[in-house]
Amino acid sequence: MISAENLSYRYRRGVPVLQDLSFTIDSFPCVLLGPNGAGKSTLIQAVAGGIRPTSGSVFIGESGSRGRQGQRALRANTGWLPQDVPVVAGMNCTEQIAYAGWLKGMKLRDARQSAAGLLGRVGLGDYARRPVKELSGGQRRRLGIAQALVTRPSVVLFDEPYAGLDPDQRWLVRDTLVELSADTDLLVSTHQTDDVQDVYRSAVVLNHGRILFNGSIADFFGHAPEEAPPSMKAEAAYRAVLGGRSAPAAR
Repeated sequence: MISAENLSYRYRRGVPVLQDLSFTIDSFPCVLLGPNGAGKSTLIQAVAGGIRPTSGSVFIGESGSRGRQGQRALRANTGWLPQDVPVVAGMNCTEQIAYAGWLKGMKLRDARQSAAGLLGRVGLGDYARRPVKELSGGQRRRLGIAQALVTRPSVVLFDEPYAGLDPDQRWLVRDTLVELSADTDLLVSTHQTDDVQDVYRSAVVLNHGRILFNGSIADFFGHAPEEAPPSMKAEAAYRAVLGGRSAPAAR
């Protein structure tokens, strides 16, 4: 379970990016929707323990962000795939995944063993010795997924996993997420609505640092106008939530 109490974050003295958020997410996989600049990446970083809230707290289960020990607990309980997956010069795929595990406190031998199994799980089983600098954008994104999983975290966070990918690469990453969701709690930040109905069980809509919706996928789709074609239901529901329109009354 992911939760927050009066969570706010601001960069220096600017306008708050997150504004007094209190919420609970206990149904996964969950999609975090919102336009560019809504605060999605900042919220993902706060949940991952990458930044300390200006005020309030965020929790994974009972582990919270209060103090340095709380930040460490968040980092230990989460895996995080950022928008850009950096490569470490001179390393192959197995080495980079193992290195990510070692940085989070794993013994190097255990990290290498975990890396070997994860490469197959993300569709890179034949790339164990491939230099990471030779990977395509989609392959690098799947390598990043393996890095996020290497410590067997409670929750895995994905920040715009489809950004910059062509349709074939996007399809492969999507299939990887669907497979992972069978036994891993996922929170996926995106502004794309294409896969909402097929992949996720719950949704959160964020805009201007505030949560406009938090609930089941069924309730989310209830905001779509009845006349919206089936292929556009997710986008119509998203636009309705952003526009502040309530779900249509039941008949």
